[in-house]
Amino acid sequence: MNTQTIRLDLNKRPAVQPVVYLRKGDKDGTTLAVEVYDNGTALALDGWTATFRMAKPGGGSYSNGGSVSGSTATFTVNEASACNSVGETDVAYVELTRYSGNQVTKRASTGNCRVVVLESA
Repeated sequence: MNTQTIRLDLNKRPAVQPVVYLRKGDKDGTTLAVEVYDNGTALALDGWTATFRMAKPGGGSYSNGGSVSGSTATFTVNEASACNSVGETDVAYVELTRYSGNQVTKRASTGNCRVVVLESA
């Protein structure tokens, strides 16, 4: 399985954006492991819910929930939903949500990464 590990920070300061490569036509072929930091310090994600969100090349959006362990949020990308069009987007990030019962008590998001969707053969 194709696992890509990137590092994103909550501070959203301009930096070199990590790049995630996906291929149109793959099926649940990419696991994305995102190491989450808060101003350069690894963020303990216990108690948080993580969602990967991205603007899709060609329009629309994609989101998928994942699991958390330590400071890493892990997502399986459903290419059938995320990769309708070949191209690139600079709007892809992790949204973190903390709940108390059914109420959202805190929400935060990382800076962006770039996603490149490659053509299939």
